[in-house]
Amino acid sequence: MRINHDFARAKVDDAIRVYDKNVVEMAHWLLENEGLFVGSSSALNVRAAARVARELPVGARVVPFICDGGQRYQSRLFDEAWLSEKYLTPQAHDLDTILRG
Repeated sequence: MRINHDFARAKVDDAIRVYDKNVVEMAHWLLENEGLFVGSSSALNVRAAARVARELPVGARVVPFICDGGQRYQSRLFDEAWLSEKYLTPQAHDLDTILRG
């Protein structure tokens, strides 16, 4: 894990590892189910937030940051040939499967 200067003294409770496959799955799920065309950073944030939210009590709030759009990622994150070449073709169609990965 890389810690840059801005976060060197930050108080962090926890960190979550999110794999590329999970990011791709979440980006495609968000587009298909929520109409959100997000980039990889946003997909990662939503995926991590959803995983954290599942372990919190009812009524707790989690706010993921949607910090990038999908336009810059059309030749990678949303390109079937590129995803296939990298073995990242999305296959999950439900949120439970995505969050288990």
